[in-house]
Amino acid sequence: MDNFNKFLQKKLVNTSNKAIFSIYIIYLIIIILSSVVFCFLYIQKFPNIVDANYNLVLKNIGFLFGDLISNLYNYNTYSLTLENNIVFHLRRLPVLAFLIYFLFSICKNFFFIIIIKNIILYSLYFTIIYKFLKSKNILFFILLIFTPIIIPYNYLVSLNFTFEDCLITLLLPLLYFLLIFNHIYKYILISLLIFILYFTKASMFFLVICLPFLILIFEKNNKLKFLPLIFCALAILIWGFYGQLVTGRFPFASNLSTDNSRSLYPALSFDFHNYYPEKSIDLVPVDTFLPRNIKTEWEFQDYYSKKNKEYFVNNYQRYFLDFFIKLKSIFTNIKRDGAFPDKNGRYDNSIRYSLIVNKLLFNFSVCYSLYFMLKNLKDIRREEYYFLSILILSLLPHIYAWAFSRHLVGITNVCIFYLVIKFEKKINFIVLFLSKLELKYFLLFKK
Repeated sequence: MDNFNKFLQKKLVNTSNKAIFSIYIIYLIIIILSSVVFCFLYIQKFPNIVDANYNLVLKNIGFLFGDLISNLYNYNTYSLTLENNIVFHLRRLPVLAFLIYFLFSICKNFFFIIIIKNIILYSLYFTIIYKFLKSKNILFFILLIFTPIIIPYNYLVSLNFTFEDCLITLLLPLLYFLLIFNHIYKYILISLLIFILYFTKASMFFLVICLPFLILIFEKNNKLKFLPLIFCALAILIWGFYGQLVTGRFPFASNLSTDNSRSLYPALSFDFHNYYPEKSIDLVPVDTFLPRNIKTEWEFQDYYSKKNKEYFVNNYQRYFLDFFIKLKSIFTNIKRDGAFPDKNGRYDNSIRYSLIVNKLLFNFSVCYSLYFMLKNLKDIRREEYYFLSILILSLLPHIYAWAFSRHLVGITNVCIFYLVIKFEKKINFIVLFLSKLELKYFLLFKK
């Protein structure tokens, strides 16, 4: 019986380094092949993204990143010039821009940039999970490393390069994972992730600011628990002093990016509900006239901020009705959203089957975590505490503004992580059951 227990226990832990390396090679092949397919599909849809030699055309990257990266590469300046010839230094946070710039500086080939970007991100993801799970079973490990890959739409978002969500989709579940499991480098890695997230996307602000304090409240008797707060403060100061230096004003909170108020502007429109979530909010009819006296990016930010406040004061009832439309979309929408009309004026709002799985997992994880937390109010577990914290803090900006499917992929991956972790014991049971069958047939064969 002792030999049998040892046999089962051996099956529950990770296999040799050779086996892990083999898994990594397979994992890498999947990432590379997927990236190549993504490149061909992207070029087919947006042929102007590359030149005749398949080199990336920086200027044609969307979401304002094209001009930023182009200026960074050609003139060594992180800025872009837009409306009224205003020079913007703080309109986009820098992580994604610098990542693409760094890869473009090495090699301009579009395929190279996408493949290497995805290899870096997924290798980092794979390595951290492996280092933290050395004592866990191999099936549990495989489920976690394939979480961002198993749902096609989520995987497609992570392979992209034109919006920050391609990074959030991996960094957010990784942050949750680090908060749950113990390791000698746990707080160092959490601190680095918090630091990176602050410079990745403005919607991460609430999470980055609040999470270090939540860690201080929940974690006991660990001096390193102050490290995330220090890195958070460091990120605030670095971006703040940079903004103060180049613009004369300290960027923080709703002014973290000078694009915030302009991005929010369509959501604070009386016609917003007629477009969202089916159509792109870029199509919402709003007054885009910018007075000629607006000459700086802070005047630009303040101008739209004032218009947003005026709308809210005068139309708060409509805004709160839109609030429920946003919640409905976040929790139940399974159709393609944010669509632009085709040449015939039609919008593709067909069902996206990946979103059916996303919404089922999202809603089940929320309900299950709330049930589990309420059931154990006197002894709230780390899994629920951090899961609900990340969920709420990540959703707040989207409820306040708006969210399409791609914005929710990182949060959905956190939901999948939560469920896999919660059902770890059942995964162990499956491994034990399979191991028992293996031993049984091995003994029969031996006879």
